[in-house]
Amino acid sequence: MSKCAQKKQGAATIVFARKLIPVQHDRYERWIGRVAGGTSDFAGYGGTTLLRPAPPGDANTAIVHFDTAEILGRWLNSDERKRCLKDLETIGIESEEVTPLAGRDH
Repeated sequence: MSKCAQKKQGAATIVFARKLIPVQHDRYERWIGRVAGGTSDFAGYGGTTLLRPAPPGDANTAIVHFDTAEILGRWLNSDERKRCLKDLETIGIESEEVTPLAGRDH
């Protein structure tokens, strides 16, 4: 089995879909940029895909990739993420849906 295939099998992805109060969109964009930038230093982080809402009012979606489910779990419980979530509390979020997934495509 190739290293890429091994990596795909153990990989983990989590999807965050957040509907924002419309006037908070710019603040959310700044926040998600800081989160993605800070997460890039986390060992085992495999990147973030951001999907902007269309039409306005749909969810902002962040798809975050990690090398393994264990690393994803460490990130979910990290102090850095806890700080980010505290900052998120100041932004108007109408709703949030979180979906963990196994695997990812390269």
